[in-house]
Amino acid sequence: MLMLGMINWTYLWFKPSGSLSSEKLADMIADILLNGLNGLTDTDTKI
Repeated sequence: MLMLGMINWTYLWFKPSGSLSSEKLADMIADILLNGLNGLTDTDTKI
């Protein structure tokens, strides 16, 4: 549900003029999709 929500609502919250490029966002989404949240800690969530 998290992945579907993140992908389906990207057009609402993603700002092309923001600090995160579309390529970086795609990398982050792919990383979450492929690797999941396995072993994620609070210190790993820094963007």
